[in-house]
Amino acid sequence: MAGLLVYQDDDNFLMLSRAYCGISPPTCVGNGIYFDLEEQGTSVGDDFTMSTTVLGEAHLLLVRRGNVYTGYFSEDGEEWAIVGEHMVGPGFTPTKIGLATGDGNQGASEIPADFDFFSLVEEPYRAFLPMVLKD
Repeated sequence: MAGLLVYQDDDNFLMLSRAYCGISPPTCVGNGIYFDLEEQGTSVGDDFTMSTTVLGEAHLLLVRRGNVYTGYFSEDGEEWAIVGEHMVGPGFTPTKIGLATGDGNQGASEIPADFDFFSLVEEPYRAFLPMVLKD
């Protein structure tokens, strides 16, 4: 697998990745996109999976708003599909973010993972409150 990682420690992390998984559905979809959250050493919420037929590059996008992380995937870098959303608990405090690769402790043969672009952008978050007018 290769993808985007939001990491607190080995028991608390969020991973949006492109991977191949050979376990039967619904856990795995073979060649696909996977979006997982682990807190306190346990998988939390849905294990989102999305199959893809593209064998080359994968475009991944991870957006955080408050304590909600939304994972997106694109086959061409222009049209994006939501993979899923994870809401992290109040104790989830990321210490690292970035790129990650691995074989899921399966001893798989080495497959190169090339990353050609990574960006971290902070955008202001706005909340609009209702306005009540009184005469």
